[in-house]
Amino acid sequence: MTQDVTKLKEAELEKEKAEIDLKRTKKYLELILDHTPMMVAYLDTELNFQKVNEAFAKGQKKVPSFFKGKNLRQFESPFG
Repeated sequence: MTQDVTKLKEAELEKEKAEIDLKRTKKYLELILDHTPMMVAYLDTELNFQKVNEAFAKGQKKVPSFFKGKNLRQFESPFG
């Protein structure tokens, strides 16, 4: 019984560590995206915008939040 509890605790600690690592990685990628001077947009498999960086938004004369959830097909040209 003690061994089962120990393995469960170890698994919980590993899961917590993985969640912390994932959050750290996500923050790091967000930092890179937010400070990249090139236009970057993340779209899902159905071409819905998930996130765009400031450079992309400025290139379209919009704010980044404008694009969230909109579909690429809504626009005549996403780059012009």
